[in-house]
Amino acid sequence: MKLDFSFRLYANSDFEKHIIGPVIQLSGEIADTSELFMRSIQMYQMFAGKTKTARREERTLQSTDEIKIGQLLRTTFRELFAQRKITEKMVSSLMDLEYSKQTFGLSFPVLKRIDDRYLLSKQIQDHKGRSRYWSQEFGNGKYLICSQWYPRHRKKFLDWLNKLLHE
Repeated sequence: MKLDFSFRLYANSDFEKHIIGPVIQLSGEIADTSELFMRSIQMYQMFAGKTKTARREERTLQSTDEIKIGQLLRTTFRELFAQRKITEKMVSSLMDLEYSKQTFGLSFPVLKRIDDRYLLSKQIQDHKGRSRYWSQEFGNGKYLICSQWYPRHRKKFLDWLNKLLHE
């Protein structure tokens, strides 16, 4: 078969420069969330490196347009709780219906405290039996997050997040 070919090995900084760098640069332009590597890069960029704050915020706002609102909410709240950015005072506000209406335009409180006395499957529902909260637990298993977010809520959520991160 007498095939003639050659290999080029990229390692360390060359790998970053010639392979990873260009892929990461393209990640902000790609909206295909089925590509797991691109998706992970986009998520990483949302929360990476506080030292380049202005550039990170710009990338975050661009990349959040491509992420569905529900995924954006779950990922962001998971990270905010992990980094202890949500204080007890903020938790109280997020559990308040009026605050949720005024701040985000929601018809349900953003957070709901989990009550261990009841089944989780019942706690995600409203009084009519309709699911209004994601069953995934947040804040060390203490809270549920409202699932009634739509694209129209994105701007208000990002404004709130930006303000929270700069306090």
